[in-house]
Amino acid sequence: MTVSRRARRWAIVLVVLLGAALAAAYVYARQWRPDRAAYPVQGATLGAANGDIAMGRLHAAGVDFAYFDASDGARFHDANYDANRAKARAAGMRYGAVHHYELCAMASEQAANFARYVPRDQGMLPPILRLDFAGCARRPTRALVLSELTTFLAQVEAHAGLPMMLMPDADFEEAYHISAAFERSVGVIGDFREPDYAARHWALWQASDWARLDGVDGAVRWNVVYPGP
Repeated sequence: MTVSRRARRWAIVLVVLLGAALAAAYVYARQWRPDRAAYPVQGATLGAANGDIAMGRLHAAGVDFAYFDASDGARFHDANYDANRAKARAAGMRYGAVHHYELCAMASEQAANFARYVPRDQGMLPPILRLDFAGCARRPTRALVLSELTTFLAQVEAHAGLPMMLMPDADFEEAYHISAAFERSVGVIGDFREPDYAARHWALWQASDWARLDGVDGAVRWNVVYPGP
């Protein structure tokens, strides 16, 4: 056997082993959840990509509560939000709404978009304000961002009758230090590892965006509630 043939065979073996390892990692990521003994209350965030959700099956899958994407920026919304909210109520599941904030859109217009599609509902969990740089190439000053967020929070919270939870990703938090600027509960984002980038301890941790559930199309974002006092 020549050296080149031997090298080719080893290359094939390595490719097969790498493929098997990646497949195993993918299956593990889909099934992974934080330890229930450490984090007893766990739930999911779902959106348009998850299709027609079989809400009654979520409890059996270990979902204690559900957040649903509701509005995005000043113009977009998830057409499934109202149906998902109604099905969650019927199933006796705790639920809440998510607004994806867009830096390039006016805060008052975004608040109006949220209010248009998320009715005042004292039965829901505090709504989440998701903060990242998606959809906007500009980087406004921190002073402007904080001013706009103050306007947004005042209008949305007056409509919802509930305080919002701020969920900046690590890049947004590094740029604007949002968690130190507002007296609000904080959500953090970090696949498989508890993050520590916020100025205050998190109330909700998005622990994975790879999770899969029976009765739900595609991946869901898996969340845990801080178990402390």
